[in-house]
Amino acid sequence: MPPAKLLALLYAALFLAPGVTQPFLPAWLGARGLTDGQIGLVIATPLLMRILATPPVTLFAERKKSVALALLLCSIATAAGYLTLGFGHGFGVIILLIAAISIAQGPIQSLNDALTLRVVQESRRTTGPRLDYGRIRVWGSIAFVLASLMAGRLLQFIPVTGVSWMIAAGAIIGAFVTWEYSGVAPPEAVLRPARTKSQMYIGRPWLVFGIIASSAAIQASHGLLYTFGPKHWGANGIPSQEVGMLWALGVITEIMMFAFGGKLIRSQWSASILLGCGGFAATMRWLSLAFDPSATLLIFVQAMHGLTFCATHFSTQFLLSLFVPSDLAARVQGWYSAAVAAGLAALTALSGVLYAGLGERAYWVMALVSLSGLVGAVLVNAKLSVRTSA
Repeated sequence: MPPAKLLALLYAALFLAPGVTQPFLPAWLGARGLTDGQIGLVIATPLLMRILATPPVTLFAERKKSVALALLLCSIATAAGYLTLGFGHGFGVIILLIAAISIAQGPIQSLNDALTLRVVQESRRTTGPRLDYGRIRVWGSIAFVLASLMAGRLLQFIPVTGVSWMIAAGAIIGAFVTWEYSGVAPPEAVLRPARTKSQMYIGRPWLVFGIIASSAAIQASHGLLYTFGPKHWGANGIPSQEVGMLWALGVITEIMMFAFGGKLIRSQWSASILLGCGGFAATMRWLSLAFDPSATLLIFVQAMHGLTFCATHFSTQFLLSLFVPSDLAARVQGWYSAAVAAGLAALTALSGVLYAGLGERAYWVMALVSLSGLVGAVLVNAKLSVRTSA
């Protein structure tokens, strides 16, 4: 199978379990008898574990030159964890199981991105076809949507207690495809240029840190929307069916951006411009939501998700692939994932207080956070422009 199709299949398989977990795990937890407060703690646990687990796991995988093996082990451990979760009862047992699962599942996306970007970088150095990260990554989003739709359909015929088994099934498929990938993946030594120990460095480190910080701020500013967006729309009289359609619209624009956004990025300068567009769109999006737009205007606000999330992530990955050597990609992906998780965890926790006290005006705070990401993107662009002109 060609590398692009193999990596696309890998993304699709690894996004099946999250496609069921994100919309339906809270309902399963409620069916297990957990209170709203306990459910909130369980849902927040993966973010904390991602911060703690991802950097050391990606660093260890990189030093052992076994990123593909680390991805396989994490996938198998995730599948085993979700199988065990199906038998879990009680808040203490469930939160410990979720924490253990999250230690394995947290690094998966970073490891997968590191492998994919390494192959994409290699395609730029050869005479063969150049691979497009967005065209590969889009299959993860497509699989996420399909898994959500299929799970929702199945729950019309089975009790909500079946959610854990659907998640486990998705995780098992992910582990199986990862096993198949690890058997045919190119040796990492082939995809890594020969380097001496003295050459192991990141080009333009402060620029890399600026890219990560800017992107993390823009991504974290989604915390209020993810936590209270649908609930607030429903409280304002928007029917649940329309709320679901609005949420799906955001995912559809995300898929379109991944599929066609590669045509917008031709250089490091255009990538930094796209990062700034993500920050600007996020700021405008939160300012619009602060004024409680009508259902019609919400269509346009949700359609901005392709910019606020996808363009930000897409441009960040392109820039990191330029300035980070392939043999350090896993480590930097771990930093990026931890930065986004830390920002999201902080703003998600803060969202409850902000929303209770300010209502929709809490989006002003999110706008300030995304604005800081926009300022960072402008500074990154200025630095790139100076280096290019020099």
